[in-house]
Amino acid sequence: STLRSKFDLDTAAGGEEALGMLTANGTYAVIVSDMRMTGMDGVELLVQAKLQSPDTVRMMFTGNADQQTAVDAVNHGDIFRFLNKPCESEELSGALTSGIEQHRLITAEKDLLENTLQGSIKALTDVLALNNPDVFGRTTRFRHHVRQIADEMGLTVTWQLEDVAMLSLIGSIAIREDLLKRKLHGESMSFDELAEFSLHAKVGADLLGPIPRLENIAEAIRYQEKNFDGSGHPCDDVKGEAIPLGARLIKVIHDFDVFESSGDSEQAVLGKLKAQAHFYDPTVLSAFENTFDGQFDIFIGC
Repeated sequence: STLRSKFDLDTAAGGEEALGMLTANGTYAVIVSDMRMTGMDGVELLVQAKLQSPDTVRMMFTGNADQQTAVDAVNHGDIFRFLNKPCESEELSGALTSGIEQHRLITAEKDLLENTLQGSIKALTDVLALNNPDVFGRTTRFRHHVRQIADEMGLTVTWQLEDVAMLSLIGSIAIREDLLKRKLHGESMSFDELAEFSLHAKVGADLLGPIPRLENIAEAIRYQEKNFDGSGHPCDDVKGEAIPLGARLIKVIHDFDVFESSGDSEQAVLGKLKAQAHFYDPTVLSAFENTFDGQFDIFIGC
């Protein structure tokens, strides 16, 4: 047909088959669905397609003049264009060309954002590495622990949590070097000194907040000094699971690292964390402890 000479087309007999093709063949630039089909209707198909392949541009054939059909399709299926039946080949060809161009715009913008985001994160971690190699080494350890805890908790999307770990101490560039060193090596500090150190979280969050797509990471960094019971910094009413997950992870990992830097064994440090368990998310603390299973076996010889 004329369309096949211009476009690489696949056809499906119904909604289930179409979704199976999306699964098997990967992302399509455009999907065009009829509204009236046996079994799954067009709105349901395009809603599922949106979940399965969000970058695919979605269009619908309809001969149904019911206004609710259009409302449902737009609200739930995020339709790029409606095509009335019968649809001339030239009109359909123009719609497909527009849909392919829209897909290119979507994917190009996504690639640009991804590259900009990763470039921004790399630039910031490079600054941290140059400014304080010891702090950079710690955040690299934090990321390793985050991966272990995430695996223990069954979390599958972890890139934001890993970036929280790598950028958690970016605000330390504004902290006095002697104060930072004492804190990170577990030395005793006054209440005022601890409060001054805690400002690094606000500095880091304020630094990252304006960067597109780092808003959630910035919020987690802002709350990394916040205890699960609501005490700590910042001084507000946020507590428990209202604290961002990334902050709850870093709170456990950072305190573990500080205790260990003071010379305690890993087993002794875990004991200290459990002794002040009200500071930590119990699920995170338990998952972190489980990452050490089997490492503390005691062998007694005769």
